[in-house]
Amino acid sequence: MLKKAFSLPLASRISGGGGLSPSIRADAGDGGEAEEHGCWHYLVTDSSGIRPRVDSCYSKESKSNGPRFTAGSIVQVSRRRRSGWTRWLEVSTGAGWLFDVSPKDRKVRLVEVEVQHGEWAYEVCVDQLVVMPRPQLGSHAGSTSTLLRTGDEVKAVERVRPLLGRGAFLRLSDVEGWVLDFIDGQQTVRMHGTSLEETAGPSQQLLNGPPSPLRRASTEVL
Repeated sequence: MLKKAFSLPLASRISGGGGLSPSIRADAGDGGEAEEHGCWHYLVTDSSGIRPRVDSCYSKESKSNGPRFTAGSIVQVSRRRRSGWTRWLEVSTGAGWLFDVSPKDRKVRLVEVEVQHGEWAYEVCVDQLVVMPRPQLGSHAGSTSTLLRTGDEVKAVERVRPLLGRGAFLRLSDVEGWVLDFIDGQQTVRMHGTSLEETAGPSQQLLNGPPSPLRRASTEVL
């Protein structure tokens, strides 16, 4: 599913009507329940956000009036419970339960991601790269007033990679916002000091390499 989202045209995923959104449907799973404990991270993909429930069941009684997790939020989860095609997710802060796939209509609301913190230097290798205010795809992703151009060097301090598909969101430190390292199968940034051939594989291959001196990225009001 996510692989398809990353392969959609850039215009439709950032400023259009396609891409990773609640309209993506999951395949139905087998019945029964399974529970596991640990630490996982999920990215909220529903453009309307999602509100936790007091229990891992889809009913009026389980609804809460707590704050909603907005689209682009990264949520840490400590317990997962499988029920049919839905995986219930207990928020680590105790805020309640979320679900990755709606028990009602099978629409995807959250996707599992790998989160890394550090410091990495990148160089823009496309003509133009829009900086987004949050790690979100689809018509509601929006953009900041910053436009990066070929040769601009930026520093990333956080990488959020959906486990399914190719590509990762990079949170920038010298420019406020996020960029995608792969769009439409094309690499948009490369690790500073490497060639396109060396970084042309899946985004996992971009996870190593020392930081290097940076120059400020140029900005342009869209």
